[in-house]
Amino acid sequence: MLLDRLMKDLNVSVAPFAMCEVASGSLLPIGELGWVTIHFVLAGSGRINMNRSAGPEISKYTLALVKRRHVLEGSGGDGTEMPQLSLPEGERLVGRPAGDADFVVACGRIQATYGAGIGIFDLIDDPIIIDFSDSPDMRRLFERILEESKEHSEGSLGMIEALMRQCLVLLLRRLSDADDRGLTFLSGLEDPGISAAIAEVLDHPANPHTVQSMATAATMSRSAFAESFRRYFNETPMTFVRHVRLRRSADMLRTTNTSVGYVAAQSGFASRSHFSQSFTVEFGATPGEFRRAAAEDV
Repeated sequence: MLLDRLMKDLNVSVAPFAMCEVASGSLLPIGELGWVTIHFVLAGSGRINMNRSAGPEISKYTLALVKRRHVLEGSGGDGTEMPQLSLPEGERLVGRPAGDADFVVACGRIQATYGAGIGIFDLIDDPIIIDFSDSPDMRRLFERILEESKEHSEGSLGMIEALMRQCLVLLLRRLSDADDRGLTFLSGLEDPGISAAIAEVLDHPANPHTVQSMATAATMSRSAFAESFRRYFNETPMTFVRHVRLRRSADMLRTTNTSVGYVAAQSGFASRSHFSQSFTVEFGATPGEFRRAAAEDV
């Protein structure tokens, strides 16, 4: 029933997909521009590397959601024929150094917001990686998504968003069946007190939030709120506040020309140096580097 309620109130926005082609040993950087990146492996295998560290391996028919800047690294083919879909110019991304692609991934960006503008996957720090090799339904959905991305005809984006909602249902079903956290974080969004505290931070990220002030917004005691928040989201309330402030600053850097110092202040950071240090740790790039990369990606 939680999943039914979630999908009823879930707003989904997507960008047309690109085909990422990476040779074994080649690298393809994927920028972090405020949306969550979604990958669906069509052939071969590779890794999702973050913060210059080797990450988890993904193989054919694996789906991955990543909210941070990362790098796709090709590690080998699987002996299957390469997909022959030809996407429009500019929507084919090739790893460097170039080579014969044996790791082919459908790559897109998605926003899935719930309730008061809460990005449901923004609350998860690590990549979500699920093997859908046993799901012909997911494969068929991505075949149709790529066909719509290729056509660019009237209504294609609306069709892609409708298909992506179906993909999310399959994904969230798998998460709900997981033995570990499952949909615990989504249950937190259904909690009136917790969601009220989250909305307060999202609406006013620069306010001097504390665990006590968030507990007050949730009409809970400080200890009960902190315990519930960690149980639902596997992080402390103040870690969540820091993530929201950094996300807001990334949006401002991407969409405005205001100074880095102004962005820092509007995002709730007391000093520019502290902001720059925290931003670099979060996104793997300084605020200036992030802004330049965002401008080049437009």
